Amino acid sequence: MEFRDGILSQIFDKQSGEALFDTSLHAIGDVVALRSVGNGAGEFSTMQKPTTDHLESAAAINPRWELAETGPVYTLYRSVAPFENAEIVRTLRLYRNRKRIDFDTEIRNFDGTHYLEYRQLFPLRDSGHVAYGVPFGRVRVGIDEMQGAPGERYMDEAREIHPRTTSGWIAGESGGVAVGLATSAALVDYVDPIHPDNPQTVLQPIMLASRRSCHPQGEFYSQRGTHCFRFTLSSEEREHRMTLERRLEEARMPLHAVVATRQWTDAGLAESGSFFTVGDRRAAVSTVKKAEEGDRIVLRLYNRSGEPVHVPFTAASGYDRIRHADLLERSSGEETPVIELAPYAIETYIIE
Repeated sequence: MEFRDGILSQIFDKQSGEALFDTSLHAIGDVVALRSVGNGAGEFSTMQKPTTDHLESAAAINPRWELAETGPVYTLYRSVAPFENAEIVRTLRLYRNRKRIDFDTEIRNFDGTHYLEYRQLFPLRDSGHVAYGVPFGRVRVGIDEMQGAPGERYMDEAREIHPRTTSGWIAGESGGVAVGLATSAALVDYVDPIHPDNPQTVLQPIMLASRRSCHPQGEFYSQRGTHCFRFTLSSEEREHRMTLERRLEEARMPLHAVVATRQWTDAGLAESGSFFTVGDRRAAVSTVKKAEEGDRIVLRLYNRSGEPVHVPFTAASGYDRIRHADLLERSSGEETPVIELAPYAIETYIIE
């Protein structure tokens, strides 16, 4: 990271040395408030975009990050900007031994003013392909959407529709590096909302929009109060995007530490270990559960990639057999010698 007079001027990928951001139009992690007129039901034709009729920028009000805390695990910086309708508190957590930076953002004491929208901007240095997480996989913008328009009253080309709904992350490219953002916000965008002719990708979670219900007599979603969000930034060489995407998903689902108040001298488990191990990073485990019937374990996996995957699998307690099943946990009864996943497949296995 590079600070100049308290201003965050650049973030570099440590392995490649490449700069990740273009700060000529936007500061890194800037929060902006825009005019946002629309309703909450897809606008019934074309999604209404925010405008700069109202425009506030945290970086313009207070561009400086102040050192708030330092220690052996991370260093913390904070920046506070008083907006017209809320106070924006941004916290930047820089880890010493992990390839991630957390941006914690509070929209504090929002007064519920109608037709405002708050976004946080991460302006990448390139316009390479963008992908975002969806249940059991990812969508590559401009590649994986349906062909043409959805139909009926929705006549915009599917690949041109934005913002998008994500299951937890969005990623783009800066030179030879893939840059991703894990997000606690449900909506993300990648097109510059202030400079629409800007060809560069601007990763941006949409945190809040005080729009109106689609019903003629419906109320406003004013959302008065304080709203808290966490965004985790990470990067990886472009050819290792799958590793980056997995890291972003892990950031959205952290392990929670539990402090034991009693020490067990005869504990049967080691201090660290894994109940199950999947030996190919292209395969992701989405479910481990007890079967609906019988004393068996259900394992559900999906293939992140467009290639067939043979998945090495081990269980800490061992097992007798694995059987392939459908989503209703019905098995043909035949043993499966190896777990196989077709491209982008979702599969269920019974472990006995």
